[in-house]
Amino acid sequence: MDESVDTLILNDDSKRTSQVSGRVRALTLTSIGNHSWSGLGVWSSVGKLAAELFCFPEEGARMSLIEMEFERQSNPVDMIEFVASNNDWTFERSGEDEIAMTVAGRWADYHVSFSWMEEFEALHLACAFDIRIPETRVNEVIRLLSLVNGQVLMGHFDLWRQEDVVIFRQSLLLAGGAEPTNRQVEVLLSSAIDACEAYYQAFQFVVWSGLEAQAAIDAVLFETVGEA
Repeated sequence: MDESVDTLILNDDSKRTSQVSGRVRALTLTSIGNHSWSGLGVWSSVGKLAAELFCFPEEGARMSLIEMEFERQSNPVDMIEFVASNNDWTFERSGEDEIAMTVAGRWADYHVSFSWMEEFEALHLACAFDIRIPETRVNEVIRLLSLVNGQVLMGHFDLWRQEDVVIFRQSLLLAGGAEPTNRQVEVLLSSAIDACEAYYQAFQFVVWSGLEAQAAIDAVLFETVGEA
């Protein structure tokens, strides 16, 4: 057998052979009694799931196709509105797939926007600082973004050049028709606000005080350790 062919034994009674030559060329399935299938289709009325797996011979050099479709029961932004209402947060539903609110923090008020991205099946959160970045400080802010993002576990900070403001971005993946829970929404928002609060002053130091990025983040970390 050619070295480019990999074989994976599933168990004593069946095996799946994947023949690889740069790309997957063929996928065949052989079971007890040497019965073979060139295609397998599954349909379920629950969630209107449709999945199809087609297997082709090597000569065709065609790839297997997996197709899944789900019908979502509700728009995930509806859950955001529900949570906001229960917590008496002021919000504005600007569209079917977007909701915005302002959250008061220790250092500033943060403008938060939740957007449902159907194409990626993701709920996207953007939290903007009310700090305008002058052109003369853009490069230093970019250096600070690199340092800060190296310390952030979830989500990341970005520079939105259209408005010249710093934003924190994070997404919640809801693939396969999953629905967000009350707790997930609260944690998504609280973790974003916590990240903004932790580094807001560093951006202030760079933009308003003219500090270099490393000095600014060192000052913030020193203050955080002092408070602890």
